[in-house]
Amino acid sequence: GHGQIMSNNMPVISNLGQDKVVKSSAIAPDGHSLCVGFSDRVRFYRILLNKFRQFGEYPIKNTTLIHYSHGGQLVAVIHGKGTNSSLSIVNTLNLR
Repeated sequence: GHGQIMSNNMPVISNLGQDKVVKSSAIAPDGHSLCVGFSDRVRFYRILLNKFRQFGEYPIKNTTLIHYSHGGQLVAVIHGKGTNSSLSIVNTLNLR
């Protein structure tokens, strides 16, 4: 659904304060951050006890895959379609 992140087909997040479809997502290895790709940008959230707080964003459009590095400091984002796909690397330390 709109603005939902699914885990085993169960909604984990029902509202990120967005009325947009989630294209891709990943949780940081430490479990404290979440990266969510929407059609127009990628947003980073802190996972708090009962809510999510946005702490950064990048204007990367149409993400198809997001993956954190083992240490969580870098995020690889695949975006675009078919032969026009690109890879962007985001340093999460620059978002703080």
